[in-house]
Amino acid sequence: EAEGAFLGKMKLTIVLIVAVALLVASLAVMATMVTAVYERRPQIGLMKALGAEGKQIGLLFLLEAGISGLVAGVLGYLVGLVFAQLLAARTFSLTGFNLSLSLQGVILPITLIAAVGVALLGSFVPVREATRLEPVRTLRGN
Repeated sequence: EAEGAFLGKMKLTIVLIVAVALLVASLAVMATMVTAVYERRPQIGLMKALGAEGKQIGLLFLLEAGISGLVAGVLGYLVGLVFAQLLAARTFSLTGFNLSLSLQGVILPITLIAAVGVALLGSFVPVREATRLEPVRTLRGN
């Protein structure tokens, strides 16, 4: 019974750590996308002046965020896999067991979905602002 309570607390702790990590990642994406939108204001204004719609501009930024999230997800998965293998090897060698980490096929898709989701969620506000920029003001430099 005590083991069950301990495991329950450990699961809750892990969930909270993951939630905080996802929030921080989303805020980092938001900061990056705000900078991207700010730096590309003249290009956004030019695209709008040439007839691009807000949806098209928003789609460009969302696509950029999605691709960044996908690349980050793959890299995060690979780095996590290497560290998990190293940690498992070190931990089990200390106990005298010769165990290795088993790979589960469901982890990679979940990681990629989460990474792309966080990237898209974090880019929502900056993308919305990019679609609302007025071409005349941005081309003047205001």
